[in-house]
Amino acid sequence: MKEPSVANHPGMHLKKEWITLLREQAPEAEKLGRLTGRQLRLFYEEGWFKALVPRKYGGLEWSLSTVVAFEEAIGWAEGSAGWVFTLCSGAGWFGGYLDPVVAKRIFSPKKACLAGSGAVGGVAEELQNGQWQIRGQWQYATGAPHASYYTANVFLPAENKVRAIMLPPRAVNIQQTWKTIGLIASASESFQVACHEQSGLYFFDIDPDHPVVKASLYRLPFGALAEATIAANFSGMALHYMEEVAGLWAARKDVIHPFSGLVSKQPGWMGAAQKVYKMHWRQWQQARAQLFRAVEKLENYVNTHMTVPELSGDKKYLQRSMEVSKAAQHLSAACRQAVNNLYPYTGLTGAAMDSAIGKIWRDFQTGSQHALFVPGQ
Repeated sequence: MKEPSVANHPGMHLKKEWITLLREQAPEAEKLGRLTGRQLRLFYEEGWFKALVPRKYGGLEWSLSTVVAFEEAIGWAEGSAGWVFTLCSGAGWFGGYLDPVVAKRIFSPKKACLAGSGAVGGVAEELQNGQWQIRGQWQYATGAPHASYYTANVFLPAENKVRAIMLPPRAVNIQQTWKTIGLIASASESFQVACHEQSGLYFFDIDPDHPVVKASLYRLPFGALAEATIAANFSGMALHYMEEVAGLWAARKDVIHPFSGLVSKQPGWMGAAQKVYKMHWRQWQQARAQLFRAVEKLENYVNTHMTVPELSGDKKYLQRSMEVSKAAQHLSAACRQAVNNLYPYTGLTGAAMDSAIGKIWRDFQTGSQHALFVPGQ
């Protein structure tokens, strides 16, 4: 079967040597349960962990359109590397809401990388001696082993409110709880905090109407940004899977076995399978284009309305945000349907732990379990 073409294939955003490195290092990364030193070196050299960090703090400050395209590309290249980029670079976006002195301190190191959780997993109480007592446990902190700071949401009883917090590594106890079938090297471990700290803790609030850094990137709604970037990651993995399926089928031509001399004919189900493939390919292409358009529309609206003080209450801003959310959910569903409906046609190669297609399937199934993309929300 001839593989359909992809308009603006995500591979165009990556150098060939990057793709080769990420994929060749993947088996070793799975054994380690985290990205390899060579993979991480590429992240640091290219500044990928700082993709959404404000430029004034040494970040790249990519536009949402740029980062969504790159999310898809790196997810296509290698699942765990893509997942680490998605979650860790996404946390760098919080730099737009930090005190400038704090932000410079956190992001100035070349190996600065944030890991964390959006769950309200702990409590923070200020003591009479000026210290803070932090207690809690948070799950799924992607990239935890190589993080330079950790983010979390905590409840402050004295103020009866939830705030985000930055925690230094010394306050964090990483727990090796990441035992999934896929995205193994993303090292999305849990972490526990039970400490008294006077320095190194930084509270902040995410409010697109009042970012510390006055740039359009930080006036975007966090929900839409999160859904768009994660859905783009799914898209990259789903494309990689469909490409591997096409390659697997292409190898199923008439073959003469060297010992028996018998000829293996192409399976009788191939015609029906190809129809399923083409249908899902078309649906994926349409859903992908819809997300890219929605992201561009939201971004353009924010860029032209930077002077509006209360964007979060603006009707068109909310409408554009909802369009991104709906498009992300639609793309997620299209990717899930494509991968799940093509899986039965991949045979035992598709289920093998040591096959390329099997790894992509495992990575996709793990990532698509993200709480933001539960069907029917």
